Amino acid sequence: MKNFKIVTVNARCSDVIGLFESFPIDIVLVSNEVGRGLIGTVTHHDLRVAQLKCLSVHESIEKIMNSKPIYAYTGKPDIFYQVLMTKSKISSLPIIDNDMNVIEVIKRKGAKNPIDCAALVMAGGFGTRLHPYTLKTPKPMMKVGDKPLIERIVNSLVLAGITKIYISVHYLKEQIMNYFGDGSTRGIEIIYIEEDEPLGTGGCLSLINISCEDMVIVNGDILTDLDFKQLVKFHKKNNKIATMATKEFVYSIPYGVVHDNDGILSSFEEKPTKKYSINAGIYAVKNKLINNIEVKFKNMPDILVELLRIDSRSVAIYKVVDYWLDIGSLEQYEKANEDIKFMTSSIERDEDEDEDEPSKKIL
Repeated sequence: MKNFKIVTVNARCSDVIGLFESFPIDIVLVSNEVGRGLIGTVTHHDLRVAQLKCLSVHESIEKIMNSKPIYAYTGKPDIFYQVLMTKSKISSLPIIDNDMNVIEVIKRKGAKNPIDCAALVMAGGFGTRLHPYTLKTPKPMMKVGDKPLIERIVNSLVLAGITKIYISVHYLKEQIMNYFGDGSTRGIEIIYIEEDEPLGTGGCLSLINISCEDMVIVNGDILTDLDFKQLVKFHKKNNKIATMATKEFVYSIPYGVVHDNDGILSSFEEKPTKKYSINAGIYAVKNKLINNIEVKFKNMPDILVELLRIDSRSVAIYKVVDYWLDIGSLEQYEKANEDIKFMTSSIERDEDEDEDEPSKKIL
């Protein structure tokens, strides 16, 4: 069944009003007199404009339709359509064939507006703990479900409204660069930071000079459905030079724990559970931090510790309550491929969702 409604250019405003009242749609497509090709669209906004102009409901739809609609050709990746809608600030996109006939209408499911933030995905590591898989494939390109892990990260960033993404590469870098290209097929800009020698999770920042206010940094071996838009919003609101994302780690001790006082039993805990906040490998930082990092091997935690020495309140903590997994071992890689079966593999966000509300899970 088609997921859109189409009328000919001879239809009247009353016909379109009837469609809006009868079906859960936010756009009506307009074809030529014989019902072929896309020549226009009508939205609720167009009808409101017509009402303000005091046009009759019996007027031809041609008088109120948008005769230069935004559309896209079939065969593009879904992320391309999503970015196009985000940039164009539309919620529905007609997909057409080479004869201008409508195939389907795609709904916007990502962030409503681009945000003033770039992103860096750290993808240059050797992944030695995942041998033999990483002998011929860089860890970020290993598939989780039907997609490389790094593609899931990039998609989540883009759907948060981030369309300029840096990827640091070193080991088997050609595989990553050939897979994404310059990002234009996805409607985004991808810039590669090629490390002649590994610079650590923080050192490669010295090779970047960004103009936007903030940057999100993500390790390339993280599987998460974290809402990056909410992370950026938190970071901007707190106005700290850096924000570190943390995840609660629960460790169950499989033995009874004994506490003593000078050799005398004072208490006993039977297989206690301990909770710790661990580094999630995800950060948000101000551009002034990035533009002042010197070129040498350095990890992000080292940079944050240096900040704390200068100002003990300069780094905020963002607690991740979403799904999160660090794929640092064969066991965790197997777990990721099991977990993804029970998680959404596409964007599922309501178009009516409030801009300030967390988006739904994105993988």
